[in-house]
Amino acid sequence: MEHVKHRLTYAEYGDLVERLTLRLAESKPTHVYGQPRGGLPIGVHVSHYLGIPLVTHAELLSLGGNNRCLVALVDDLVDTGITFKRLAETLTGKAIPFVTAVIYWKPWSVFAPNIYLEDTDRWIVFPWERPDDPPNR
Repeated sequence: MEHVKHRLTYAEYGDLVERLTLRLAESKPTHVYGQPRGGLPIGVHVSHYLGIPLVTHAELLSLGGNNRCLVALVDDLVDTGITFKRLAETLTGKAIPFVTAVIYWKPWSVFAPNIYLEDTDRWIVFPWERPDDPPNR
């Protein structure tokens, strides 16, 4: 099947991340975790903009039982949803409150994020990716 590619410019990406951050701010997260790799730039942006700590995976897992925290789990997109689903199950099992936010959500995903800006079936090429990279997962 031929994938329809959409190459984002840095300006478009910046606008999308800004919109996502403003939507996420309404949840009042206390920490942010950027899902490697695509979520890391978003995590850094959210951390700076909202003045909240960007946590590593180990730090994220150490927040269990802290009912005063709300972790924003961010990524550029959810395709299959398997990675997000596993992370959500882990955090739920450790009693870590979280909210999920992505720029793009693919409708066939097994995981639906709390916040997303657009649903799409396009192959999204982010500004830092090579145009011939395989489709996002």
